[in-house]
Amino acid sequence: GTSGAEQLGWRLGAQAYAFRNFSLFEAIDKNASLGLKCIEAYPGQRLSKERPDVKMNIDLTPELQGEVKSRLNDAGVKLVNFGVCNLTKKESEARRTFDFARKMGVETLVSEPLPDAFDTLEKLCDEYGINLAVHNHPKPSRYWDYRTVLEVCKDRSKRIGACCDTGH
Repeated sequence: GTSGAEQLGWRLGAQAYAFRNFSLFEAIDKNASLGLKCIEAYPGQRLSKERPDVKMNIDLTPELQGEVKSRLNDAGVKLVNFGVCNLTKKESEARRTFDFARKMGVETLVSEPLPDAFDTLEKLCDEYGINLAVHNHPKPSRYWDYRTVLEVCKDRSKRIGACCDTGH
């Protein structure tokens, strides 16, 4: 059946960090068992119990990217977000993260970029068709105050907005 959220056009999911004591593969399964069809992965989470030394990150080999996609597909879960990831004004570095996001089908990157990075990131958001959500870790994070988030998003591409982390 269709959930009430789906009837409203909502897509519900969890940040894999909610399952940080488990591997990403376990988090995907737990997410699915809750009836959630979307997930946000984060860099540094163990990929699987079987290989605790392998971490989810933008440097996953194509083979490991395929394993993640397969696990997601089998669970009926879509990897919609990735973060909190490090995005800087250095285009070549940022582009590696956007390339990874494109390959994995990620719609939104979640980050806390320095203000000087937004010209570069706005260009890449529009080029790749991938969104950027500015994350609000608690004080003393740069973006703990919503007004700071509004300021860096002001007059930017519609692809740049806020990640209102209700856990913080």
